[in-house]
Amino acid sequence: MKAIEDIINIDSSRIIADIAVKAVGKNKTIFKKVIDLTFKDEPTRSMRAARVADYSCEKYPDLALPHLNYIIRNTGRCKTDGVKRSMMRLLIRYTKAIKKSKKSRLMDLCFTLLQKVDETVAVKVNCIYILETMVNEEPDIIPEFISVLQDPRQRTTPAYHLVANKVVNNLRKKHAKHMGLYA
Repeated sequence: MKAIEDIINIDSSRIIADIAVKAVGKNKTIFKKVIDLTFKDEPTRSMRAARVADYSCEKYPDLALPHLNYIIRNTGRCKTDGVKRSMMRLLIRYTKAIKKSKKSRLMDLCFTLLQKVDETVAVKVNCIYILETMVNEEPDIIPEFISVLQDPRQRTTPAYHLVANKVVNNLRKKHAKHMGLYA
């Protein structure tokens, strides 16, 4: 069998990504190599590895659990949009599994990325979904979250506004009592 690095180096197609996911399987050692490749400063290979990590975790959810803190810490430092997009998409699935002591780091990462004017819409939307999950445990962040979502300075697309407005409306309905509103 080819080494995971060799498979990832072939190209960025979904077929190759699926072959790489199959090569990773449930193997934690190979998955760790994929995570390490994700955060190397090699944009093309890093984006490919990030997709493989994300797709692997869809198939085998336990793979990422030991790496969540590392993923959160390094996604915040990452400059490659495709890596951030894939890692934030991966983190959506693990928001509830992250230890309470580390959730503040994830929350901070999401708010930081969400407020960056030049951040991609895909990354911002993934952050919205993570924060939407977190407000159930931390309802005190709802006013700040809504304020960020409605910030007119954000350079966004209709897709962003659609997701943001849907989340704001859901939050207002679900947490009206906590927010001092009446449903």
